[in-house]
Amino acid sequence: MTAWMALLLLTPLSRVEAQAQVDHTFRYDANALVKRVNLAGSFNGWNKTAKSMKQIPGTHSWVATLKLNPGKHTYKFVMDDER
Repeated sequence: MTAWMALLLLTPLSRVEAQAQVDHTFRYDANALVKRVNLAGSFNGWNKTAKSMKQIPGTHSWVATLKLNPGKHTYKFVMDDER
């Protein structure tokens, strides 16, 4: 079973901080069967192994924080190395 979802992230553009990167925290609430979650997107060439997410201890939630340039970014969560 291939499990993935593509999402869109919009970061506000500011004239003063047009080039400053902004921290973005991504969170995925998974089911108990997920052993690994990675973050792939336009910001890392859709590399499904470039950014591993960390599981929040005692939960089925996974998080990762990235510095991204302001603008439009698309991304997906990749569970258990699925394509």
